[in-house]
Amino acid sequence: MRCHVFDLSLIDPGQVREFLKVMAKSGLVGGVYLWINSLNGKMYVGSSIDLCSRISAYFSLNRAHGIIGEALRKYGLVGFTLVVFFMPNITSSSVLALEQGVLDNCVCDYNINPTADSRAGVKHSEETRSKMSCSKLGQKHSEETRSKMSCSKLGQRRENTPRFNTGKRVFLYIVHNHVLELTSTYFNRSRLAEFLGVPRSTLFNYIQNRTLFQVNGVSYIASWEGDLTTL
Repeated sequence: MRCHVFDLSLIDPGQVREFLKVMAKSGLVGGVYLWINSLNGKMYVGSSIDLCSRISAYFSLNRAHGIIGEALRKYGLVGFTLVVFFMPNITSSSVLALEQGVLDNCVCDYNINPTADSRAGVKHSEETRSKMSCSKLGQKHSEETRSKMSCSKLGQRRENTPRFNTGKRVFLYIVHNHVLELTSTYFNRSRLAEFLGVPRSTLFNYIQNRTLFQVNGVSYIASWEGDLTTL
């Protein structure tokens, strides 16, 4: 594991971005990152299997989400130190495990979720929470979905199986007037399909073709990429 510290009051974000690209070419593409507020010491931890893309999204402040996004816009990039831990031979589960280790041993004030999970660091707007709640209340589940939900109530949750917690991460966006808002991230397509109440095969087609779809009046786009901003 390699660690690099960037004091953004002294170094230009463009230089950091170029450094991340060089590291990616050498095979170090993913790992864990820390945002540390130089004024109050507050910290945020996150992880990604594509650090260059993720960090670049933060540098474009309008694409930074959650409490950490609000803090970056308030204090500016110059008010933070960025610490990046590069991991060789990464997987989604390995970077999440390292992120969880930081959460367990450090005070991360900007993280709203104490678990390195699909929703960690994501802060939903009131409008988004309302729409998602109404969407869930209005869903008519198939027999298969109702069966899965029943098993869940009996304690036979598929979330406890390793396969349900691994795979290719999926990013869910809500569409507001042709602008995308990242609402949450899921371990894999199975988790997102269960949340939305749609078949996995249908969701695969939506993701593959980047299709705009609706669930009970809420417009979504699902993607394997985490840096979409506009249609």
